[in-house]
Amino acid sequence: LEEFVRPFSLSLRLFGNIFAEEVLLLIVSTLAPLLAPVPIMGLSLLFGLIQAIVFTTLTAIYIGGVVEAKAHLHRHGHGHDHHGAQGALAHAHGH
Repeated sequence: LEEFVRPFSLSLRLFGNIFAEEVLLLIVSTLAPLLAPVPIMGLSLLFGLIQAIVFTTLTAIYIGGVVEAKAHLHRHGHGHDHHGAQGALAHAHGH
C-alpha cells in the first residue's frame, strides 16, 4: 500500500504546484493592466516636476532680465545725460 501512496502523494504535490503556478500567472496577468501604469505615472510625475522647475527658472531669468533692462534705462534715461546727477552737478559747476 505504501508503494502506491507515495507516488500518488507526489503526483498530487506536483499537480498542486503546477496548478498554483497557473493560478498565480492568471492573477498576475489580470492585475498587470492595473499595476503596470503605476511606475509610468511615477515617471510622468517626475518629468512634470522637472518641466515645472525648468519653466520656472527660465521665466525667472527672463523677468529678471526685463526688470534689469528697465532699471538700467531708468537709471540712465532715454537719451538724457548719461552721467547721472553727479555729472549734471559737475557740468553746472564747470567741471
